Amino acid sequence: MDLATRVMKAVGAMRADEIFGGRQSQVFRLTMPDGRLVAAKVLIDAALDVELVRARINAVVELADLDDRVCRPFAVDGQFVTTLDDTDEGGALMLCSEFVEGAALDVTEPGDAESMGRCLAGLHGSLAQVSRHKIPMVAALAAEHLVSPTADGFQLLHGDFNDGNLRRVGSSLKVFDFEDCGYGPPVFDVANALYMVLFDTMTSGAVDDRYERFAESFIAGYADGSGESVDLRDIDGFVDARVDALGQWLNELTTAPVGIRTSTAEWQATLRQFVENYEPRSRRRVAARRPHQERSRQAETVIAAGDIGRTAEAR
Repeated sequence: MDLATRVMKAVGAMRADEIFGGRQSQVFRLTMPDGRLVAAKVLIDAALDVELVRARINAVVELADLDDRVCRPFAVDGQFVTTLDDTDEGGALMLCSEFVEGAALDVTEPGDAESMGRCLAGLHGSLAQVSRHKIPMVAALAAEHLVSPTADGFQLLHGDFNDGNLRRVGSSLKVFDFEDCGYGPPVFDVANALYMVLFDTMTSGAVDDRYERFAESFIAGYADGSGESVDLRDIDGFVDARVDALGQWLNELTTAPVGIRTSTAEWQATLRQFVENYEPRSRRRVAARRPHQERSRQAETVIAAGDIGRTAEAR
């Protein structure tokens, strides 16, 4: 029995269309007998911590009750995590949630970038209300040992917030894929979203300023949505840490997340090239500040919702 058929049988669906297939997961769009659409994600990794997967999905169930931007998990026979024991892979976990028919976002569009920032700010407000679950720090923070679990502002984060995990439905955004959620300071999620765009920009060979334009709009949206200023030095530090964590994982693959650990040698070479070519953002910002020491600390490093236009040159 192939995986699509196995998933259909487990969920009771009438049809299964694969929309993503990779080494560590496959995603299907399921059509239920009543016409509802359900997303089924099958995680394929013998080293998966089943209890951690359950803890994360339970946190998302609670989050969905707090925030209608979150795609709600879908229970199969009363369970949010289903074990598929007779797949060709020998065993896998299936997670289901509502399927969203929406438009993808474009990170090169300032309006989309700003909407993403506002969405993340609102999501952080909801994540802060989720009760404590047995979930560790996000992987990159754990690898770098940068933050104490008792630090101020330490809360649950999405862990992989990017345009691929968002869809626009009408005037609002829907968020999904919380499989990497973990604890940390909210600014890490901001920095990680920037890291994702920076990675795509550098590895695509682009020579334009798409990263800088995305960062400006995204941070403005986040500041506006959260009502708080954002310290660019903190963001740069976490972007640097995210790249450092990738370098550590590549040097010791047994400690890496499954997506890196099981990737092809060619893709790992691409990741290594990115790490080698990366110039630390915090170092670049210090160099840019030196000719302008007479400026105030706020004008150099802090962006509030209304400060974007005045401080963009500090990038």
